[in-house]
Order: sequence, then C-alpha cells, then structure tokens
Amino acid sequence: MRETLLKLYAQPPFKTPEHERHRVVRVAVNQCKRLPRSPWR
Repeated sequence: MRETLLKLYAQPPFKTPEHERHRVVRVAVNQCKRLPRSPWR
C-alpha cells in the first residue's frame, strides 16, 4: 500500500474525481500484479 501511495504522490494532480478514482484503482491493480514477481516473494 505504501508503494501505491508513493506512486500516486509522484504523479501530476488529478483533473476530476472520476480521474482520481480510476488512477488509484489502476495503480493499485498494477502493484498487485507486480507483487508475485517481487524478489522478496
């Protein structure tokens, strides 16, 4: 979760609430997909 928030913080500001929700979900899903490939697993 921390990595997701850091990635969102580094991106430009959101344009609309819908844009914000879509980007948060997309970043979270991508982080979850990357988790099994992590060297810590």
